[in-house]
Amino acid sequence: MTDDAVDAPGLESWLAASLGWAGPRISNQRPLQAGWESDVIAFDVVHASGEHHLVVRLYEGQDAAAKAVREFDGMRELANAGFPVPFVFGAEPDGAVLGRPFLVMEFVAGNAEWTWPEAAASSHFSRLFNELHSLDWRPFAAKLGQGGVEETLEDFRGYLVNAPIPGFEKWLRWLDERLHSVPRLEPSVVHWDYHPGNMLVADDDSLRIIDWTSVAVSDRRFDLAWSGLLMRQSMGTDLLREAYEQHAGSMAEMEFFDLAAVLRRLYSIAVSLEYGPEVLGMRPEAADLMRDQIGSLGPSYEWARDLTGVSIEAVEALLEG
Repeated sequence: MTDDAVDAPGLESWLAASLGWAGPRISNQRPLQAGWESDVIAFDVVHASGEHHLVVRLYEGQDAAAKAVREFDGMRELANAGFPVPFVFGAEPDGAVLGRPFLVMEFVAGNAEWTWPEAAASSHFSRLFNELHSLDWRPFAAKLGQGGVEETLEDFRGYLVNAPIPGFEKWLRWLDERLHSVPRLEPSVVHWDYHPGNMLVADDDSLRIIDWTSVAVSDRRFDLAWSGLLMRQSMGTDLLREAYEQHAGSMAEMEFFDLAAVLRRLYSIAVSLEYGPEVLGMRPEAADLMRDQIGSLGPSYEWARDLTGVSIEAVEALLEG
């Protein structure tokens, strides 16, 4: 494959074998905006029973196969629950077919994205976020497993051991020391990257939420803190939390989750620039995107530094550079 197209005969063979389509022929391949973790190519397909406008998403990194399966399973369950996502046709964890694991889903005509100001002005953005967190989490746990606050901190710890950046382990220790005081909530389905760029507006003005590679069953406050951090990074303020709590009620101990979000964000940037974004399963080009965004995270770093009393030399060097 190239950056602009996949191996057409290989994809046609897969569509025939996996979806049962007779004589599929694909055309009109065109690259869409690539994400941090994948390349996305739209294409048209005609077969004996009909035609479709589809997207193939190709994953990077050592966990690419797991991402393909996880996103497929998560999106299927979301569709079954009536949550607005593109329809997924199938996933292939074997990289031998197209060179990388991939997912095939419907192409959403329109494909426009919201901006943060548009999302902030719309009650639909926060209401849909709460609707996600209010879904019955049990069918998702059967496919994706179930986590929580402790499990998420253990995931953080694993990253810090495998790709250490001095200082972040002290922020994690701050969280560990306060873990006992964090009240536990009912598990929720969480997106882990809910922001306007992952909301597609179709031609009929309906919405589809995309980018479910990290979908999980966990504590909704991780999701809320992460999206609030992204809003502050873009707009300088978090208008999402107040709007969200109008639907969901007040969220307790958010300082804990806010620090977890800042840790995750700054660590992902620092480790990508130190070790390469491939360590986190992202495309090589993600390093440039991260470097461009570090400056807007200065206030969040200063807040976390003052809260924990711990400076992180690698982050300060990036902010100064």
